[in-house]
Amino acid sequence: MKLYPETPNTMITWPEPVETTWQILAGEPLAESVWKRPDIGLTARLLIGVILNIPRPYRPWGMVTWLAEVNNTSRETIYAIGQQCRDRLLETGAAQPELLLESVPAPVEEGAHMQVDQMRLKRTILSLLFPGGVSLRAMQDCLQTAFDRSCSLGYLSQFINEVGQQAGRILDKLDYRVLGEIIAARDETYLGNLAFLLTVEPHSYVLLSGHVEKSCDSVHWGVSLAIDRSRGIQIVGLTEDAANFYPKSLKEARLLEAEFSVTVQKDVWHVMHKAAKTVRTMEGSALRKLENAENRFEKVLKAPADEQLFEKWGRLDAEAEELVELSARVRFWAGCICDALELVDWRSGEIRDQEINLWLLTESLQALRELNHFRADKLATYIKRQMDELLTFLDWLEIQLIPWQARLAKFLPDPSEQALFQKTVARAWRLKRALVNGHPRFKTLADEAQELLTERVADDPEAHQLAEELLNILEHVLRTSCAAETVNSIIKPYLWVKRSFQSRKTAQNWLYLFILWFNMHLFQRSEKRAGKSPFQLAGIKVYTPDGHETDDWLAALGYPATV
Repeated sequence: MKLYPETPNTMITWPEPVETTWQILAGEPLAESVWKRPDIGLTARLLIGVILNIPRPYRPWGMVTWLAEVNNTSRETIYAIGQQCRDRLLETGAAQPELLLESVPAPVEEGAHMQVDQMRLKRTILSLLFPGGVSLRAMQDCLQTAFDRSCSLGYLSQFINEVGQQAGRILDKLDYRVLGEIIAARDETYLGNLAFLLTVEPHSYVLLSGHVEKSCDSVHWGVSLAIDRSRGIQIVGLTEDAANFYPKSLKEARLLEAEFSVTVQKDVWHVMHKAAKTVRTMEGSALRKLENAENRFEKVLKAPADEQLFEKWGRLDAEAEELVELSARVRFWAGCICDALELVDWRSGEIRDQEINLWLLTESLQALRELNHFRADKLATYIKRQMDELLTFLDWLEIQLIPWQARLAKFLPDPSEQALFQKTVARAWRLKRALVNGHPRFKTLADEAQELLTERVADDPEAHQLAEELLNILEHVLRTSCAAETVNSIIKPYLWVKRSFQSRKTAQNWLYLFILWFNMHLFQRSEKRAGKSPFQLAGIKVYTPDGHETDDWLAALGYPATV
């Protein structure tokens, strides 16, 4: 049974000339500089300026994020440096390459006056709301400056609330059955005394539902799931974090709908993050103890006859050494825990078996408890509480692998050749994912694995098709609730600007507007989704009030673009 439509797999590595250029740059921080970041030297800024002023269609995808990481700064700073380089070149009268020039609007003739009708005004108000994220008072200033029109705060609030109600009616009429059976991710965020419950389809990033409640607990989440099912959303699985009310919410949903049954995958990223944080905390504590012991030893050297001082140093040094050894053991077992949550073994390319992963996870937790340290025991307790639902992704993977392996058996009758082909494809995928996730030490291995895979499927269309199918299956395995958390991170800045709502009902109407805008906005930087909206990726159609299909969320609300 296929839960999702197949999509082509794309793997990207950094262009070698860019990597080489960056590595040979001289990192020359300037002692006296007018820049806010003097540690980013002139040569680095010139490289940033060159890359940032390449037009988007020609700039390699992800370069801004990469530049921000290697320069230890934010994406906003990278954009600012690129703009500074551009402005300085234009100010000095330097030659302006054709590719760097943007189209300049024709000057408006003196005396010309823009006709601002109600349709344009309302489209502008909604655009300032999403994606603009402009507060109501700032919205007044924008409208006054752009159109010389003033709107009261009461009018803006009432208009947004009424359009939000209309957005809710549009969402209720949509047909979500085209998604088929889905595994959804869920998360929540808060504003004041209100909780925003969000459910997302991870592959298309369709925001399936959003409910505003006065609290976040098992009852409200159970009602939310039951409502989603009543709207035709076929949720067969959930990815979520370790919040205590999530398991109880499933029981609440079953009380409302007896046939409600889903499998759950607990987010593995939170587990790995928790393990890494525990290791860092213990190692930091060990380093501080070593520093204290070293300081005490300097006093012992100054007073060698003081036996009491020597004994105190001895105890401190022994405690520090013990904690260093304990930290090393926690680091080892934390690595084993992360290994137990792997999908593919990067060394052999073997697709993991649940029995093996469960054994490794169980042994690691037992070893942590035997260390008799409160931080190690706390980590083991945290993982043990959700261990039964940490490896569900291997069950979902098996559902996808069985029909693929049947097709592979027809293509390669020899079982040993089948196993070798599967491992070759899976290892290439795993090492490429390591590169994408920011681990450049795997680059050589990834290149070798990709060359081996390319050689294996060369001049064989059927082998190439089988490899693409397996890559697609592995790419779509869900182990985290990152999709819901990504949408959560997008909605939070808008909530910070909003600050408060008059009531839960007005908050719900505002959320309806956000859901409609988000599901119909076009992805800009996504490698796989650029130029398409979540609704387009999922095949969900939206219509204008007069019955015409549209991809414009404003037109769906009854405010089409005017000529």
